[in-house]
Amino acid sequence: MQICPAGATRLGRVTTRTESEMLPGMRAAVFDKPGTQGGTLSLRELPSEPLPPGHVRVRMRFAPIHPSDRLYIAGTYGKAPERWPAVPGFEGVGTVVEARGLLGRFLKGRRVCVLAAGSGTWAEEVIVPARRVIPIPAGLSDEQAATFFINPATALALTRHVHRLRAGEWVVQTAANSQVGRMVIRLGKAAGFRTINLVRRPEQIAPLRSLGGDVCLVHDAETADPDSLRSQIEAQVGKAPLRAAIDPVGGPLGSTVFSLLGEGGLFVAYGSLDCRPLAIPSRSLIAGDRRVEGFWLGPWMERKSLPAKIALIRELRGFHQQGVFETQVTATHPLDNVQTALQQAERSGGKILLDLR
Repeated sequence: MQICPAGATRLGRVTTRTESEMLPGMRAAVFDKPGTQGGTLSLRELPSEPLPPGHVRVRMRFAPIHPSDRLYIAGTYGKAPERWPAVPGFEGVGTVVEARGLLGRFLKGRRVCVLAAGSGTWAEEVIVPARRVIPIPAGLSDEQAATFFINPATALALTRHVHRLRAGEWVVQTAANSQVGRMVIRLGKAAGFRTINLVRRPEQIAPLRSLGGDVCLVHDAETADPDSLRSQIEAQVGKAPLRAAIDPVGGPLGSTVFSLLGEGGLFVAYGSLDCRPLAIPSRSLIAGDRRVEGFWLGPWMERKSLPAKIALIRELRGFHQQGVFETQVTATHPLDNVQTALQQAERSGGKILLDLR
């Protein structure tokens, strides 16, 4: 189950026919080359293609705008589209309207989470391998189902599978007001581990405390002293060495958080909101037996066995039903307003959805 664009399921090529000659099809947001702020995105009509064996056709309902989507459009994600023009969108929710193959027939008519392969979810219709859709529990709304997998699986993998946090242990995280950060806090309350949550603005503190954040602190790595942050943390959790950190930011903030770790600590980077490199002295790695790892959900999932993937999805369903993985949706926009949606996603702490119905 690969999250990043891979595989070769072709959603369709952009036709140069006039409007009167256009084949029956569907609309999609596409881009012909990388560009910042979605400046290269346009709304186009794509032909509806025949369904290959083992695939399903999904009529999309909603798709989220993730930071990874914005990086993909800008050309800084780490993997580029396999062909141009490309359709963004790594996940979403829709209904299987056509299927070929045994698994597909089981899925026909069902509401599913779609994990993009080859072409993205910012379209009225998507063709994907049947193994890349997940049936959604009946009690979950379309808006929540649109973000069923990527953020929840990231939070779960980082805390329970990479760090293997036990009850009573501490983890420090940056960008704690992000959707993944909020899910980590709720997971901590459910599983018993405790969270130190770093945010940029004072008004973000109270909402995170209401979710169950154990320690919530404002820290600006550009102006604040790392020793001051260490003192604030020690005042609340004591001087027991921290062994776990998760960071989607990088740059000076990530470097500061790494410096907080004690002997045997593990720093996991899972994002690059700050494109500047981490500055970590070699001696800090050697003398303290500390480690730095990168985490990318797609390749991590690909390395899992089929039983392990099934077990993870069961975990996700259970936590969704408990409300642990609730996504804060700020706004929804029709596909026609994809540029406005992208601009709002750049500023908003909540999730922005595209309404594809």
